[in-house]
Amino acid sequence: MMLSLQTMGCHNINFVSPTHVVPQILSALSIALKGG
Repeated sequence: MMLSLQTMGCHNINFVSPTHVVPQILSALSIALKGG
C-alpha cells in the first residue's frame, strides 16, 4: 500500500491510533524501505 501511494505522489502517511497494527506497520516499513 505504501509503495502504491508513493507511486501516486503521496509524500507522507499518517497512522491514527496504530497500536493494534504496529507489527504489520513495522513489516510493511521494512518492505517499503527495500523498495524505495
